[in-house]
Amino acid sequence: MQNKMYWKKRLNLLIISLEALSTYQSSSCLEEIKYLQYRCNKNVSTISTKFFHIKNYSQNSFIQQIIDIFIIYINICKNSPSTIATKILTDYAKNKSSHDMAQYVKKFKYIYSIRNEYYIHKKSNSFLYHKETNKIAITTLYLLTKLTKKQGLYFLIKYLDI
Repeated sequence: MQNKMYWKKRLNLLIISLEALSTYQSSSCLEEIKYLQYRCNKNVSTISTKFFHIKNYSQNSFIQQIIDIFIIYINICKNSPSTIATKILTDYAKNKSSHDMAQYVKKFKYIYSIRNEYYIHKKSNSFLYHKETNKIAITTLYLLTKLTKKQGLYFLIKYLDI
């Protein structure tokens, strides 16, 4: 049961990263990328509502969980989130104070804090919380770039630790 909750939390972090990238606007984004984002947002948002309350996701829906993971994988491979993630990470590697990375991390923290209700518990003010969410945001962004590679599905399953 603990392992099941662990991989669902990791998948939830991946969905949060996709949501943060889906609202990402940059002057260098092409219209085609924006259109592809619009098409994939519908699937991501429906899966996101399922994972919002992890405990409500029933044990009997294992097949549905596998389908949801596959839909996320297909959306990452076929659509623009991996392209935008690669651009953000490249800019971050060149310049540690990248505006694009700061914008992405800010959106990630906002969605993450709403999901985990950190504002209610007043944990959002601690230094450790900010450091941890920065690390999680960059890790999930890196994961999105790795999923488009040849062994992307294997990497996703390894990340989820299923």
